[in-house]
Amino acid sequence: MVLGHESSGIVSKVGSKVTTLKVGDQVAMEPGVPCRRCEPCKSGKYHLCINMAFAATPPYDGTLARYYRLPEDFCYKLPESIPLKEGALIEPLGVAVHVAKQGNIAPGNSVVVFGAGPVGLLCCAVAKAFGASKVIVSDIQQSRLDFAKKYIADGTFQPARVSAEENANRLKEEHDILAGADVV
Repeated sequence: MVLGHESSGIVSKVGSKVTTLKVGDQVAMEPGVPCRRCEPCKSGKYHLCINMAFAATPPYDGTLARYYRLPEDFCYKLPESIPLKEGALIEPLGVAVHVAKQGNIAPGNSVVVFGAGPVGLLCCAVAKAFGASKVIVSDIQQSRLDFAKKYIADGTFQPARVSAEENANRLKEEHDILAGADVV
């Protein structure tokens, strides 16, 4: 996967049929463009398109380029108050919101997130916004766990080189969720 699929930019040119964007608009960009012809696309589930053209996989070189062409409906206009560097987080934030909804996170839940990278941290933040009372993040890199603990996580967990069952038991004991987390 090529870097540059979570991105934002400034519209530099528009086609003659574009009605919602103009040159100079700041936009967040959807990294995948569906074919609009396969069954998932026709049923409204374009994110499951079997012919997805994704910005970060060959033959595409990502969006960290001077120009990147994208259909109008896959560009989301940003208000001027949102800087481009924050606009680039719109797509992974959408992923985190989807995860929280799929997990039915509710106030008071305990949540365990696996992975303390950008998407994992956003999942932690969204879990908190949905009312989770305890958010634990697990990762193999201590520096990521330190960052997560400083900014969003209530607790962290670094798995050992033991069985998954042993790690799960240790996580539950260390974070006082003996019955297990409500959402993983």
